[in-house]
Amino acid sequence: MGNSPTGTSESTDDEPEEEEPEVHPDQTDFDEHDTPETDDSDEEETPAPPAGGDGGGGAGGGGGSGAAPVTTGGEEAPEGDEPEDEPEEEPPEGGEPQEPPEPEEPEQPEETDDAEDEDEDEEQEQNEAEITVYTDPWDVTGWGNEPDLRRLQETFGDKLTVEYDVLPARTIEEWEGDTEMPIVDDPGLPESTADSYRALTAAQEQGLAREYLRRLRIAALSEGRDIESEDILVELAAEVGLDADQLREDMANVEVKEPEPVEETPQMEGTIADIPHSWTENIEFGRVYGRMVGEGVQPEPTGRMIPQFVAEYEPVTTAEVAETFELDQDQAVEELRQRENVVSRDFGSGTFWFPI
Repeated sequence: MGNSPTGTSESTDDEPEEEEPEVHPDQTDFDEHDTPETDDSDEEETPAPPAGGDGGGGAGGGGGSGAAPVTTGGEEAPEGDEPEDEPEEEPPEGGEPQEPPEPEEPEQPEETDDAEDEDEDEEQEQNEAEITVYTDPWDVTGWGNEPDLRRLQETFGDKLTVEYDVLPARTIEEWEGDTEMPIVDDPGLPESTADSYRALTAAQEQGLAREYLRRLRIAALSEGRDIESEDILVELAAEVGLDADQLREDMANVEVKEPEPVEETPQMEGTIADIPHSWTENIEFGRVYGRMVGEGVQPEPTGRMIPQFVAEYEPVTTAEVAETFELDQDQAVEELRQRENVVSRDFGSGTFWFPI
């Protein structure tokens, strides 16, 4: 009886508390653990080892019946502790992915920053520019500005709109202008630009005013033709696809004020990112480019190659190709001659390039 506290009493008390049938490696079925409670022969054998007075024998007997092994001091063996400690540590480890705040907190500021960046990008994309050039076929300075205007259009694409409007009828007292565009040495200056003004104004009704203006410029400045003759005006209108008879009829209905001298041409007005601008005479690519970028109008190149450029602005001059594609005159000529779908044609003092 003196040995019972170290063997029988502790081993029997630990069995229901530790629920060894769930974790002991020797047990394979819950029914086997329940057998000692119903079998009389097993109930007699279970207390027998402690009666012998040997604590070590009690440990062995408990192991045979499915009970957890114990040490000679009445404590459970380390092998019995490990399965109990491991399941107790697993719940917190399994609970870590159930913490939602950590993934949600960084997502909210990221979405806000992205939304702000998108708003800024939209503001930049909405910034555009428009330039209206008030000129006429006799405007030498305006003719010389064409290479820079073409390069600006190709650089900013849809962000820049260039429109042309005809100057009021005027008198020309002297021939002025220094340009690389084709131009005759001594054109016959008209006393008034009234007829060409009426023709250009009438052409706006048919939607081909830009093409018509360009053809009249070539005729007056590069070929030296008298474009203040109504017959020549009608002839040139037919060349660009205008209805000649309709043009003649519309010309008769255009009112013309008394021609006056105009000191500076062309006159240009524009809006860059909704900010008004105006200037006269020469236009320089670098100056206008810097002004547009400074106001938030971002370049959007068209990506046109030389053949597409020729088709867009036909006919084009060598100077326009050289300026737009940043070539010198000789390089531009060489590039144009290598294109199978581009041909040249001479008009008076210059060579022009056409698509085929």
